[in-house]
Amino acid sequence: MHRDFCNTPAAAKRRGFSLIEAVVLVCLIGIVLAFALPRYTRVAHSARASEVVALSATLRYAAEAAHVQYVATGERQSAVSVDRKIIRLRNGYPDASVSGIRNAVLDLDGFTISETDNAVIFARSDAAAASRCSVTYHPALESSQVAVVSDLDTSGC
Repeated sequence: MHRDFCNTPAAAKRRGFSLIEAVVLVCLIGIVLAFALPRYTRVAHSARASEVVALSATLRYAAEAAHVQYVATGERQSAVSVDRKIIRLRNGYPDASVSGIRNAVLDLDGFTISETDNAVIFARSDAAAASRCSVTYHPALESSQVAVVSDLDTSGC
């Protein structure tokens, strides 16, 4: 006598997950997330920090490229063209205005820009602490000075 256990009435009723199976599944998902979420947070922090560091290098390059053109033309121009963009100069370096250093940088998406009389601060807008995920550009205020990219801070990215 061979009985087919799959065709019994009890097997016909059992078509879904039991409560225990659902709890085990939720626990497994929780364990995976417990390991994945901190790793994702570290990767996101690292990506934002890398963008700020890359922006600081781009600011330095743009300031030097503008200054090289300024010197090559006999130190008489108030604006130069870098990467087909007109950049307004102050003492041979890009100034702090919208048509100065900000115009020299191609992509500022994701950055908030604040300007003072003697500096432009570029901060990541999606950072946990934007003031601690930033870089500052200081234009040359006098002819004897050079433009400086400083205050590179990635501690709050």
